[in-house]
Amino acid sequence: MKQHEEVTFQTLANNEDIQIGYSDNDIVVVDSIQQFTEINTAHVAMNAVVICTNGKVQAQMNGKQMELRKNQVAIVPQNVTVTDVMISPDFNLKAMFLTNRILQSFLREKMNIWNDMMYIRRHHIVTMDEDEILFYTHFYDMLTLAITKGKDNPLHTDVIQSLLRSAVLALCGAMKMKLSSEELQLSRSFLRDP
Repeated sequence: MKQHEEVTFQTLANNEDIQIGYSDNDIVVVDSIQQFTEINTAHVAMNAVVICTNGKVQAQMNGKQMELRKNQVAIVPQNVTVTDVMISPDFNLKAMFLTNRILQSFLREKMNIWNDMMYIRRHHIVTMDEDEILFYTHFYDMLTLAITKGKDNPLHTDVIQSLLRSAVLALCGAMKMKLSSEELQLSRSFLRDP
């Protein structure tokens, strides 16, 4: 069993158990991870958005217990240590890993939503409803087509990055709705308390 793994662009690209759908200097899109059981501790050096497509995984993220189930998204900021990883036998995922530079480029003035969720409120799991699942399923199909069929396009990287920016913005919108809902619940409870 491996004791510690550094999750970087290099380790993702060199791991034969990971199916890479796309990569450039700022982005890695992972289609599937075939074997996850050898990782005991991992330092995630990039921002990650992980969608659980099947099964579940439990782990500690910087000491905080987390569980990710099917149709949930884990948002992992860079420089996080993941320990005590336990997965179900049927676990699988889709993921994208982003440098800070590209994440800031994608989010621009909306970066404050990401920072609020990741660093202030420390909410790292978003549950998707059926409509959101449908959106991301169709989105992923379009992304896969752009990756596989558009390689000859001279603007291939720009097309891929535009699609990924759309996905990150949609996720930020879901995070903002979660924040707004929590703030509304908090203000209601504040008004009820004597």
